[in-house]
Amino acid sequence: MRPRIDRGLKKALLKVGYACNNNCVFCHSRPLRKHPDLTTAELRRRILQARDLGAEMAVFSGGEPTLRRDLPALLRFCRARGLRTGLVTNGRRFVYPGYARRLAAAGLGWVYLSFHSHRRRVHALSARTDSLAETLAALARLVALKVPVTVNTVITRHNIADLPGIVDRLAACRPDQIKLSALEPKGAALDDPRLRPPLQEAARAAAAAIAHGRAKHPSQSFGCEGFPPCLLPGFAELNDDLISDGFILFREAFEKDFFPPDYRNRAKARSCGRCPRRRLCPGVFLGYLRGGRLA
Repeated sequence: MRPRIDRGLKKALLKVGYACNNNCVFCHSRPLRKHPDLTTAELRRRILQARDLGAEMAVFSGGEPTLRRDLPALLRFCRARGLRTGLVTNGRRFVYPGYARRLAAAGLGWVYLSFHSHRRRVHALSARTDSLAETLAALARLVALKVPVTVNTVITRHNIADLPGIVDRLAACRPDQIKLSALEPKGAALDDPRLRPPLQEAARAAAAAIAHGRAKHPSQSFGCEGFPPCLLPGFAELNDDLISDGFILFREAFEKDFFPPDYRNRAKARSCGRCPRRRLCPGVFLGYLRGGRLA
């Protein structure tokens, strides 16, 4: 396994706005789509503020940050001021000739890429657009340019049976990390309660897929998010959320200041009071708790 080169850096997550060329069924930001995207001047101001607050890497998120024409200029602005840069993206615009190379030349240092399934129909059902080929092409181009990539798959009813195949397809592309995440009941995910598999079921599927991946692709690195250690025995060291990943600052486009990431979107069940790992566990997403029990 090769370590991610962004590990150890203090990161700031900056939401640039909420416009997007996908319409994912679980999108956290869909209720915010009408909020205007930030101007270049405002983003530059926020970048400088993040640096002054101790950030060593600025990670742009949305919506979809690659829709911005000023993105290469923003990356160069960060590099000139000693900041490394990253993107949270669906990757679709990387299929345009020269786009990935242009961002890499501007200083792009890390990409967090969303991936829903290796099966075209399932990927399209999740993204609400037929974009599997574009996403795979983006991954191939970024890896060829040696831009570190973490590929994240949110586990839903649509793709839970696909996880071993997803791992195999992604591992063939050699990203720096493959990450499997529990669906957070938030935003668009609240529209269809059937979209969310029970957390225990999702955890078993994630554990089985990672065990499969480790056996078949021993050099591949894996991560998880949203699962407490009790549901992923033996995989607790793979927890990879904002806090464990070194993010010290977070800011929505509409917020007036930066805030440290926290676990206020999580809680513990009543039965957790007897767990010896209680103090080390951030709990589960609030939507999985009903009456103090895991639902």
